[in-house]
Amino acid sequence: MRFRLLPILFSGFLGLSLVAGCGDDAPGDAGTSDTGRADAGATAERDATTTPDATSGADAGSPRDAASADASAPDGGSIGGPDAGNIPDAGAMCVDTPLYTDEDGDDYGVGASVETQCLLPDETVAGLGRYTDDCGPTDAWRNPGAAEICGDNVDDDCDSVDGTCPTTNSADLDIPAWDCVTGSPPNNVYAWALFASGGSYFEDNGCFVLYEGLVDEFYVSRVNLNRRNPPANCNTSINGCTCPSLDNWPSYDRRLYAFTRLASEPCAELRIIDHGGESQPVSNDCRKYLYQLHYYDIPYTYVGGSLEVAERRVALFPQVEIACASEQYPQLPFASLLTTDWQRNSGFQKM
Repeated sequence: MRFRLLPILFSGFLGLSLVAGCGDDAPGDAGTSDTGRADAGATAERDATTTPDATSGADAGSPRDAASADASAPDGGSIGGPDAGNIPDAGAMCVDTPLYTDEDGDDYGVGASVETQCLLPDETVAGLGRYTDDCGPTDAWRNPGAAEICGDNVDDDCDSVDGTCPTTNSADLDIPAWDCVTGSPPNNVYAWALFASGGSYFEDNGCFVLYEGLVDEFYVSRVNLNRRNPPANCNTSINGCTCPSLDNWPSYDRRLYAFTRLASEPCAELRIIDHGGESQPVSNDCRKYLYQLHYYDIPYTYVGGSLEVAERRVALFPQVEIACASEQYPQLPFASLLTTDWQRNSGFQKM
């Protein structure tokens, strides 16, 4: 009986020893009770940060790759920090990119590539663009990725045709009932251009309102923008535009337009041809068609099909101008009548 109990007692003692031994490896004790093991882990971590593969490969020492690795750390850690062993996402690596001469800064150039650089996804190079086939090399709006300005009879997206304006029924539009002066603008107004003084041509406080009339459709309407009757101080500089024609010349009121334009000077004049038809271009590199003012029954003009298009239009062409296009006759010159800046609505809310 005594000899039979010994194996049982021995096996019980061995089991207790094994359980006690397992307690040394408990996760909560890894960094405290087992100093040697913690030091070994720290050494391994330090070694990992100094090996070439720990960052971005053989070129990890270059400034570009160091910056990419630093920016890709999930918690903002830098090289050598807690996340130093994480390989940066491939999207943060530079890629050899052919570049083209880009005069207008829209990332589109012309002709063959002039050089190749290793660029990050959002990196730009002054004077050079990533893409070619720009049909408007000196016009920052026009390129193969541009939105069309319908109604200006200019090909903006390089497909050889002008865009067609949507045939929207005004009853379907949310046209803001606001005069640019009284109270705050409605939430669907993105921007407005107020002519506090109409000069000798228009009544004071006329304006244009740029708004989202339907979901992802932006329009501009004229508000209280009426000519003085009769126009004061008429002279030959605006012959046949806002003033009655002089010297027996017929009135060419169709020369009167509103444009969005660059803030910089000079800006090339716009010209139309007498009896040249309805399809004459009424935009150029620095002036973009906004409204045809001699038609008083036009309730609005279509601007674009997204908030991004409206934002780009206002950013690239921050001024609104009322001007008379020139005719081929010297008696009918170009005349810039009024200019003001767009004002953005801080309370704009997307539909």
